[in-house]
Amino acid sequence: MNTQFRALLDELKKIGLPSDDFVVFGSGPIVIRDLRDPADIDIVARGEAWEMAKRLGEHGTSEFGDDSYRFADGKIEIADRWGDWDIDRLIDTADDFDDIRFVNLEITQQEKMRRGREKDLKDVELIGRYMAGIEGQQESVENQNSALSEYHQKYAALPDEEIAKRVAYKMEDLKAVMKATATIIGHAPLLIAVLGCPDPRYRPLQQQMLEKTLGKSVKLTTYDITVDHLQGVPGAVQHDVTEPLPGGPYDFILAHVLLRFIEEDRQWYVIFNSYDALKPGGVAIHVLDEEDYTTGGAIIPDGYHPVPLEKWKDKMRDLGMDYVEVPIEHGVALAIMRK
Repeated sequence: MNTQFRALLDELKKIGLPSDDFVVFGSGPIVIRDLRDPADIDIVARGEAWEMAKRLGEHGTSEFGDDSYRFADGKIEIADRWGDWDIDRLIDTADDFDDIRFVNLEITQQEKMRRGREKDLKDVELIGRYMAGIEGQQESVENQNSALSEYHQKYAALPDEEIAKRVAYKMEDLKAVMKATATIIGHAPLLIAVLGCPDPRYRPLQQQMLEKTLGKSVKLTTYDITVDHLQGVPGAVQHDVTEPLPGGPYDFILAHVLLRFIEEDRQWYVIFNSYDALKPGGVAIHVLDEEDYTTGGAIIPDGYHPVPLEKWKDKMRDLGMDYVEVPIEHGVALAIMRK
């Protein structure tokens, strides 16, 4: 553990707060796992821990404008709330390190995504990489990196004009879906997740495409099984999209010809996770090329996986999930709507 952080934790223990009534939030859950260096310690407290902080600490104001109390020359700050989070949930679902509770990584990642500052998005990526390892996904990530490296190299070789043309096709697909679903646009900025991105040049063009088509500013996050090819891209987060999506709920989720990269027995998780991460009124759009759902056999051309479209449509109907199948130039767009 970082020696500076260990010293701060020792100072925290000297205060004597009851361990069941406080939790470390902010960057603490990341620092305790040695993912980056510390700055300070942010504490959320309840009950007797909060009463002790008021008696012993130096009064101040938290970044949210609430009362807080400081220790260790301001390096430890204790408040009785953190934004809109349920304090009992933060404490009761926390992880324990050396008898000190730390907010769990899923909640930490959600809060970092919500805040969306550059430093927060870097932390989101750190958490995503770490969680991929501890959840046994690292081998899968490495295998997919190897399998897709040639794919990414192919995209890197494309001229800028070709990338722009492909984004223009995506815009037409989005317009068709918007018309077919009669979606009511929410308040700006719209929160949008893109699942998969083969080339960093897509990111600014996608931002422009979405804002032009939807007529509002957007906050865009890109999730991919590997982000080595997306270095320097803002909001690029390493995440296996067969796992629940962090950072939501979203107004729109976009996946363009993604399912062919997922084994058939895992495709449903991608579809359901995209639906589950939507706001009420939100839309998840899965674009499929015609060969994705019309080619028989276990593997379609170029080693991709077929998409049993009718099977997934039946499953959505069984679960009461609303969807529209929208014809587009090269196949269909499956638009899943959350009421």
